[in-house]
Amino acid sequence: MSLDFRDELRQTLYDQFLTNFPTEYGAALPIQLENQKFGKVDTPFLSAYIYYVSGQRASIGTSKKFQRHDGFFCIECQVPEDTGMATLWLMAGAVERAMPEQQLQLGDGSYVSLHTSKVTRNTSQDGWYFVTVMIPFCLDVCIE
Repeated sequence: MSLDFRDELRQTLYDQFLTNFPTEYGAALPIQLENQKFGKVDTPFLSAYIYYVSGQRASIGTSKKFQRHDGFFCIECQVPEDTGMATLWLMAGAVERAMPEQQLQLGDGSYVSLHTSKVTRNTSQDGWYFVTVMIPFCLDVCIE
């Protein structure tokens, strides 16, 4: 694999999300991605990141070693506080539709399986109210 599997996974998930996010939002909805400049906004926006949970060896007695990595592709849907929940739930539903259960192939031939998403974590911070859409994934990667 030419890239680290974490970077390959990140790019695959971001590409899938940005390609499939419903066009009714168009460019009007800012999306903050990991380690990319993001200016201050005063309108609803999304923030995406990957959260790794565990990793383990997934092969026994084979000439190649496989590792299985589990985690969540998380997308926070954020709206200004005291603006109601309607826009927030529309955004969360659009995120869920953009990332259905599926299997995606990475550039090296490895696969990542996406599982059913869950909307969680209603909270507010710094004048923003948000929910997080968590998309569980399982990545099997060959390390040799």
